[in-house]
Amino acid sequence: MKKAIALVSLMSCSHLVCAEDYLKPYILTDIGWNTTNNIGGEQEYHYQEGRLSPNFFGLKGSKKLADGYNGVFKLESGYSLEDLKITGHGIFSRQAYAGLQTPYGDIYGGKQWDFMFETLSAERWGKNLGYVSLFQVHAGPFNLGLPFGSIDYNRIAGGFPTANAIKYKTPSMGGVVLGAMYGEGDKDSSNNFGRTTSYSAAYSEGPLRLTAAYTNAEHKSINEGKNGIENYGTGFAYDYGSVTFDGLYTKTTNTYTDAAIDSYLLGVLVPITDKSGIYANYAYMDGNAELGNASANQLGLTYFYNFNRYLLGYVTGVYQVTGGDDQNAYISGAYGVSSAREQSVLQVGLRFYYE
Repeated sequence: MKKAIALVSLMSCSHLVCAEDYLKPYILTDIGWNTTNNIGGEQEYHYQEGRLSPNFFGLKGSKKLADGYNGVFKLESGYSLEDLKITGHGIFSRQAYAGLQTPYGDIYGGKQWDFMFETLSAERWGKNLGYVSLFQVHAGPFNLGLPFGSIDYNRIAGGFPTANAIKYKTPSMGGVVLGAMYGEGDKDSSNNFGRTTSYSAAYSEGPLRLTAAYTNAEHKSINEGKNGIENYGTGFAYDYGSVTFDGLYTKTTNTYTDAAIDSYLLGVLVPITDKSGIYANYAYMDGNAELGNASANQLGLTYFYNFNRYLLGYVTGVYQVTGGDDQNAYISGAYGVSSAREQSVLQVGLRFYYE
């Protein structure tokens, strides 16, 4: 596998390193101040970064090799402003891949996202992805046997890139694009998954986008790495004039214990002016008997204002309530788990992006 990835990298990068005109550095910084209730029974006020969008910097490049053939690469690291250290595992903690784009499909090798994020989130939300806060995706009162709790359990927030992976995507066939990925993962890190397989199907025509994806990722905390987390889901987005409606369903299962969560999401993005708008959504999460029939309802709202092409201001508010007295609420990315069955977060923030 590693030899195949190295071959893909060499085929594309050998043409790119000398093509400085096609190299593009970029950086994103997201900072916010928020208040969260029910943390140890108290109201907490604190600084949190990377909630509307994760903090990252990187370098990407593209070079035309021949008619219809392009070499591409991306190197990207997450970072924290609090200590100026790289977040995640490895120097390039988020993405590090190279690839070839051809008339017969695209192939990429290296560290990259599986299709639960790439297809169900990035391709489905499209240009609106940057207006969806981490607080507005699924988490809740669930224990799937992972060391990092319930955050991004269905992988739609892009929390877990797959290392040592090969990915292939077909050319568009009447608006339909299929994809397959296999990765060895990173078994050395307790927070990263190991061997991962992923598949996708996406349809885009005019205002409609339909997406489906499947991912199975082993983790060393589950049956000594012999089992892991299986996810599949389907979603849509529809542009009705300037308003976008979206919906998502995912099923998440621990393949060793059979603990499972059905997750739903409905959202709408409404422009207010040419510089501002709101994204509102509702999420429902329903655990099975192995998870004590835990459940959660969640409402979220983000207002955003684009000061210019680089700087965006936003306010996000999210409220979650669980289905039982002993099921402590947890909003994705919140400062901590609630000490009760309810939790709310209100954040004011700024995001800067430059490339």
